[in-house]
Amino acid sequence: MIGNGFDLNLKFKTKLADVAEYYISSNNNDKILKSFKFELIKNKNKWWGDFELALGEYTEKFKNETKIDYENQIISFKYLLIEYFEKQELRLNYSKYEKEIPNKLFKYLSTFYEYLHDKEKDYVLKNMRIPNDISIIYNFITFNYTNILSKLIDISKEKYKQGYKGNRPPNFKENCTHYLGEVIHIHHTLREKLILGVDNINQITNINFRDDLDFLSKIVKPLTNSALKENNVDKAKSIINSSQIVCTFGMSLGQTDKTWWDYLTRWLISNEKYHLVIFYYDDKVDRRFTETILNVEKLVRDKYLNLIDPIQDTDRENILNRIHIIVDLKDMFEMGFELEN
Repeated sequence: MIGNGFDLNLKFKTKLADVAEYYISSNNNDKILKSFKFELIKNKNKWWGDFELALGEYTEKFKNETKIDYENQIISFKYLLIEYFEKQELRLNYSKYEKEIPNKLFKYLSTFYEYLHDKEKDYVLKNMRIPNDISIIYNFITFNYTNILSKLIDISKEKYKQGYKGNRPPNFKENCTHYLGEVIHIHHTLREKLILGVDNINQITNINFRDDLDFLSKIVKPLTNSALKENNVDKAKSIINSSQIVCTFGMSLGQTDKTWWDYLTRWLISNEKYHLVIFYYDDKVDRRFTETILNVEKLVRDKYLNLIDPIQDTDRENILNRIHIIVDLKDMFEMGFELEN
């Protein structure tokens, strides 16, 4: 499962805060849209901290008769988000790196367990081996609007049409073949049906809006996906359900994708052989000091457990040793790209 940290790790400027700066500097002086610019400037810390959560709080400033102004402001922001992110995508000349991309991508995917502590690695690898199965398939659920990941995967698939045969996991007696599977865009893409909003109704601060199903279908992401009648959510859940190991990279442990952390929890509880690996970036981690590593690992576990819906104590104990936290991953998915300005 891939979040915006993937694009950021490749040096793209794809924070919603970056888009907000772009929006503020735009020339649109429409009175209604200008008021949103003023809101972004006035409450910068709130919006830059968690943009989507702030969208839910922002509803408090509107009434039923001005609800359309709120929607128009969000549409105008999406318009410039698409424009800004498309410019970001153009910063990478893929043809310059197409010989390197496949080997690097498969290397990172096929050796992800090397980032784990030794005993955790043994524990995870023990459950990777399926009798008589000598292939590993990597499917991707991305929460990004960009097609950067998809492009890297397409280039890699083109080179290794019969799969990648390097990096045999240490517990595999035979050589195995690695395959790239599907890429599912949960919130769609810059080209089609982009979804921006909160995770659930409770994040809509204006309680008068919580009964308006038409409004909710545009601002509550799971409801928007449902209204669009697309199969991406069902496909993503099917991929998770059929997986033994789920890794998250670049995903925030925040409220605005709580639905998916809850789903991962139920998946973990359902089978004692399932493992969740959370790649968590913290630029303050110093691997020379045990204290910093253990403190961040505990911080991430606590954030995870505080985020999800309450679960029984027995379930909590059951899943804790199957949640693996990897910190200090500056070189994970490091592709060596030089982006154009």
